[in-house]
Amino acid sequence: MTTTTPGAAASRAHLYASTGDRDVPIANAHHCKELLEARGAETKLVDFGEVDHGTSVNLSLPQAIEQFAAITD
Repeated sequence: MTTTTPGAAASRAHLYASTGDRDVPIANAHHCKELLEARGAETKLVDFGEVDHGTSVNLSLPQAIEQFAAITD
């Protein structure tokens, strides 16, 4: 199960998952989203739909890299 650090609050978090992933259930991402929002974080959950875990990773990495690059700009 996904956990967050007690007392830690992120200002913004992007979560990536897919309903078709049979390795990591999308319920984990929903649970993490709820925990982060309970700590005041602004969240965005991107669901890539009916794709497997590997495809989900390939689709999410460019978006995650773009998000990290925006932080350093």
